[in-house]
Amino acid sequence: MDTAIKFIALDKVSSALDRISEELEVWAPMASKDLKKVVRFEHYRSGRTPELIHQSTLGPKGVLLPQVETLLRFGYLKDAEQPARSCLQLEEPATVPRTLIFGARPCDARGLVVLDLVFSSGRFTDGLYTARRGQTLLATMLCPQED
Repeated sequence: MDTAIKFIALDKVSSALDRISEELEVWAPMASKDLKKVVRFEHYRSGRTPELIHQSTLGPKGVLLPQVETLLRFGYLKDAEQPARSCLQLEEPATVPRTLIFGARPCDARGLVVLDLVFSSGRFTDGLYTARRGQTLLATMLCPQED
């Protein structure tokens, strides 16, 4: 595993994410617009400012394990020679994009290691999780205070 330590000034974060998002799918903590102040990881879009002061309410687990996703598509095809007979056609989901999870905390990163133990090791593995995790980079930030 390659590990690189880079620092980005707070006032340069949005421009850096704009450049990175040209090549990678970027997820960052974003504050909700309502009064409840929920902070969760969302797909980054230019012009939005990530919430880097408050810790996320919902961690980055949802990037690797979305609540809803297409596992496969299927359809039935009629046999032209025997109309009473049909074949099952399976289509796998699209390839997994290269992804950056930006602004996670060290405890979030540790949580992903635990998920790796469950979904990517042992006798049975989750192929979709393992593929998504293999294409994911993690950029963490230090916590402002000790716990």
